[in-house]
Amino acid sequence: MAKMGMTPQKAAELREVKGLTATNLQKLRLKKGLSQAELSKLSGVPKGTIINYQQRQRQIEGAKLS
Repeated sequence: MAKMGMTPQKAAELREVKGLTATNLQKLRLKKGLSQAELSKLSGVPKGTIINYQQRQRQIEGAKLS
């Protein structure tokens, strides 16, 4: 399966250059070497939701696991 987008490591480098801090979700995802798409597939959480959590556009506090 071909990956699209940048690698988690490249994304981390880009965030560092731009002076952005990673969320805990990003840190944990990167520590496991997962892309957002891989985390989405493994967790069942839509990729868009993961993106919103990581960009702090949606609060992860109060998220529920069904």
